[in-house]
Parts: sequence; structure tokens; C-alpha cells
Amino acid sequence: MRRLGYSRLVIGLAVCAVLIGAVASWARKSNHSLPQLQVGNKTRALIIESIADLGTFQVGNKQRRRFTVTVKNGYSQPVVAYAFQQKDDSLGVGTTGGTETNGAAIGWALPPNGTDRTHFGAPGEGEIVITLAAVLLEDGSGDGDFEPLSRLKENRAGVKLAYQQIIPLLRRTSESNENPVSDAVIESLENEISVTADDQKIYINLRGGFQEAKNLILRDLRELPGRGRALEHRAEVSKIKSRVEDVLAKL
Repeated sequence: MRRLGYSRLVIGLAVCAVLIGAVASWARKSNHSLPQLQVGNKTRALIIESIADLGTFQVGNKQRRRFTVTVKNGYSQPVVAYAFQQKDDSLGVGTTGGTETNGAAIGWALPPNGTDRTHFGAPGEGEIVITLAAVLLEDGSGDGDFEPLSRLKENRAGVKLAYQQIIPLLRRTSESNENPVSDAVIESLENEISVTADDQKIYINLRGGFQEAKNLILRDLRELPGRGRALEHRAEVSKIKSRVEDVLAKL
């Protein structure tokens, strides 16, 4: 599963108006004090269960703080992606950063009542604002802010499009009568995937998920056991194909 970072200028956003000041009870639960942290939640049932202060660390001549936020799925179906937004003094006035948890490329999902953790870093001093901004569910529905929710959906759509283009190439190689499926055949497959699944031909909002899925397949092919030792790769390619087909069936 990938954690995706972004930075976006927010104009006229009244962040403080929607924040929930429930940090004190979470801090007591974690045996830590987080007086400068404010947390909000714009989702209906992805619950912020706890916050753990992991202390500080040195970056150059500055102190940074680390903490972990644990969420719990209170929906009746799996969560397939969610997004946090973060605002602190290091980002500049009017700028919001964030972290997205989106496991579309590997078929990740958070089951009902399951928990998941997100790690954050922030300046050692100053106010920190964390908002659980959006959640995407298995059936394609979701809630939260429009912009981060749209981004989660577009990432998923990009992954789906890439796998739809790549699966026929994997299937052809795994079912080929060519014997053996050698390193040269795999190199040819890698080149064909790079050319066929051309992200420059994809709608720009879908490119993030598209590139993630394509790069994952190319990495798997590069890391096949026996590369460089003239071994047969048909079975390994077949395993990759089956995994991608299973993931695609859920998208």
C-alpha cells in the first residue's frame, strides 16, 4: 500500500470552523500530551480512534515531531482509501499538505471494524491541524470534502485503466507456446508494457493511479526470481497475471 503526499493552495478555507477539539482524551489514552494538535473529521463513520505522540527528532538544526493517528472503519463495508489534510507552520500561510492511503493497485481494503495507522511529521513548535478529509468505500461511494474524495476516486480509476491495458500482455506471455519464457521475452514484455500503457495518453487526473499500477507491474517483472540466470519465467508471469486479475475484479 502506498502513502501519497500532495501540497495544494487553499484559498479562503475556514479550517478552524470544522475542527473537533477531542484531542485531550486521545492524548490521555496514549499517555502523551499533544496541546498544539487539533484534529477534525469530515467523514461520517471513519473514526479517529487514537493519537500517539512518537516524540521529536532532529532535522538539521530544527526539531521535528512525529505522531501516529489510528482510524477505525465504522462503515458496514470495506474502506478502500482515505485522505488526511495537514496544516502547520512549516507549510506556509494558506497552504495545506496531506497524506492519502490508497491501496487500489494491490487490492488493499480496511474491513469493517478494522484499524489502520497513518504517520505524520510536523515542526517541533507551533499549531498543527490534522483533518480526516475524505473516505472512499468499496462500492464506489464515499463522503467528506469533494476535492480529496474526487482525487481518491481518480486514483482508483487510473489503476483500473492501467490494469485493463496490461492484463492482455501478461496473459499472452503466460499462455505463450514459446519455450522458454526467457529473460529476453521478459525484457520484450517490459518494453511493450511501457509503450502500450502510455500515461501521456491518459487524462491527467488519472495519471497518478495509472503510473502507480504500471510501475508496480514493471517492478515485479524486474524482480522475477532467476532474472539473469536463463531460467523459465512462465509460472512467475502467470502469478502476476492472476494477482492483477484479482485486483481488477474489485475495482
